[in-house]
Amino acid sequence: MRFIDPDGLEIAVKCQVDGGCQETVDDLNKRKDAQFQTELKDGKLKVVGEVDEKKLSKSEKALYQAITSTDTVAILEVVSSSDTAHFGYSALNNIPPVAGLNKVDQGDLNQLDQVVAGEFVAHEIMEAFGSKLGSKQGLPPNFQLSHAFANTFFGNVRVEQIGGLPEGAQMATTARATLNFQRLQTKVPIEITLTTPQPAQSLRNRFDQLQGNIRVIKPEEKKDQD
Repeated sequence: MRFIDPDGLEIAVKCQVDGGCQETVDDLNKRKDAQFQTELKDGKLKVVGEVDEKKLSKSEKALYQAITSTDTVAILEVVSSSDTAHFGYSALNNIPPVAGLNKVDQGDLNQLDQVVAGEFVAHEIMEAFGSKLGSKQGLPPNFQLSHAFANTFFGNVRVEQIGGLPEGAQMATTARATLNFQRLQTKVPIEITLTTPQPAQSLRNRFDQLQGNIRVIKPEEKKDQD
């Protein structure tokens, strides 16, 4: 019941802590090549000012239409910390799956450059919107389809160089990888301290399902490792 939108509009934003939603909106407004700004009003994401939709790029037009839709409701839930969200998370991965609901971990996003954080937020919005569209069309919940839909506009992230620590151990307590943001032409090395040790050989096949505390490896640390 807490996710019902009484007037049937656009992207609802739910906050776990006060102030978290505004940080997320600020990140969104720093996304690359932004052609309009947004604000939070009455718990919903709104477009600021008048926008000529015909002049928007493909990505910006898709985001604009998701925010201004009057017949498809999607929800972005903002939390301060989550072991299940690697910056963002789709509720299509829940059991049972939930369409139209994505989560962002603002604590994770705060570790990133705001342009990269904005890319994550825009991707999660489009993923939630895409999954809700599919649900309305009678399609069964499918994370891969919704993820691919969002990737055509924002994100297009490839996970590379997946490995576990300690080196050579059968069970990994830490996982490392590089997130390659192909649209941004930016790479971000990350490390996840796993909630439960995992077989090192399994990390490559189930990286998105790993649970734990995530951190961004700073440039000076990466240099030392190299």
